[in-house]
Amino acid sequence: MRNSKRLRTRAVWRYTWFILFCVGAWSCGVSRQEVDLAKEDALNTVLGLVQDGELDGALVAEAVTVLDGLDGANVQSAFLTLLGHPDEIVVLRAVEALGRHNGPGVVDALRGVFEKTESAFVKVEVAAALERLNTETMSPWLAETLGSGRMSMVRSKAAAAFGQLGNASAVPALRRAFGEDPDPVVRSSAALALARLADLQSLPAIADTLLKTSQLSTSLVMVEALEEFGTAEAIDHLETVAKQTTWQHSLRIRCLESLGGLSARTIGVFLKEQLLEEGHPMNRLLAVDGLGWIQDSTAVELLRSAFYGPENQPLRLSAAWSLARLGHGFDISEELEKDLKSMHRPFRRRAAEILGIIADERRIPALRDAFSQNREFSVRLAVVQALGKISTAESIEALVRAFHKDTSLEIRESIIDALGKFGLREATEALNDILAQNEEASLQAAALRGLAQSGDLKQLKTLRTFLTNAEPGLRLEAARGIFDLARTEIQHG
Repeated sequence: MRNSKRLRTRAVWRYTWFILFCVGAWSCGVSRQEVDLAKEDALNTVLGLVQDGELDGALVAEAVTVLDGLDGANVQSAFLTLLGHPDEIVVLRAVEALGRHNGPGVVDALRGVFEKTESAFVKVEVAAALERLNTETMSPWLAETLGSGRMSMVRSKAAAAFGQLGNASAVPALRRAFGEDPDPVVRSSAALALARLADLQSLPAIADTLLKTSQLSTSLVMVEALEEFGTAEAIDHLETVAKQTTWQHSLRIRCLESLGGLSARTIGVFLKEQLLEEGHPMNRLLAVDGLGWIQDSTAVELLRSAFYGPENQPLRLSAAWSLARLGHGFDISEELEKDLKSMHRPFRRRAAEILGIIADERRIPALRDAFSQNREFSVRLAVVQALGKISTAESIEALVRAFHKDTSLEIRESIIDALGKFGLREATEALNDILAQNEEASLQAAALRGLAQSGDLKQLKTLRTFLTNAEPGLRLEAARGIFDLARTEIQHG
């Protein structure tokens, strides 16, 4: 009885989604039939790419990623065929995809690969896929590989696989690896897997490692593991490290970032005390940044004082960043215009980044001038990204003007990426113009991605024209864009 109710509910939802899709598509002037035809053409294009024996392995692997979001016997058949591909990356992607596409012949094919392959990496991926399909347990083999695999990267991959599979039976093997493996990378992977499996008994040992290790890379993974736990005990340990005033600034900031992600604000009192202490500039700087990371709204007046206080540009800009994150940036955005003209490049870049967070359209002229007046790549890129967060026609016009002025491929691609995120008619028109006026493949690919992000089903027509392009990378990008547009929630009508 319960199952029949569930089936009826699913049927109602499918029917409702279909009606919404049709209404939305009709209001955009695109019929359901046109969408289906575009998807069919896109699928045939991607299947043709994965079957092309001359194609570069990296592009085939990317095509597998596109297919992984689709269903159908022909998709599964393509994955099975790619198990024999000469490029290991392609095989790994195909195995991973098959672990989510169980069907006739999949398990037998994966077992065959497991028996024949000489690659330890492929064996681990196949074992994880078989475990994910619940056809047989590969946990003993993965545990043995974790404990005695010859290559540390393979042991690390086995640990990561356990974390992704969510298999609690792996906890003893992961604890041994965390405590005994000679390679810090393997120990770090085991710690993260234990956190994902919510093994609270391992939490104190992970926190102890964070306190005692001298390797920053290991410390950062331990912070990630504690954040994954997310418990009160984990928060206490993160606060302890953040309060170590003689420790590396980057590690303390990472702890504060984690605390912010966990909505833990009890450290705010300590940070405000640090900010008020004169004579310790780095601790004051960290305190200002930390108040922004944990989004402590009780610190707004203190942060204003730091922003308007004695000239100390690093502290001033950090205070501005925190105020922007707290939603109090509009009041100070005009003051930041002078920082866009600072003699020091890092300060100009930071000012642009903060103005992007504030997204005050009154600052568009200043950002436009900053782009024209700066030769430094990092500043110009920050200005582009800031303009990309201000969703107005004026910002789009400034980005288009910047596109035509700049010769840097990376800057121009960033401008196209920004245009793709607006979802405004002016941005879509600009992307179509860029697509028509530029023959550089990377710019065309970026423009196709932008059109796919627009949410405008009318762009299916443009994307379909690129399915027959001579450049295989553009064909793949167009196909991906069609699938993305077809999956977009209907926002019209």
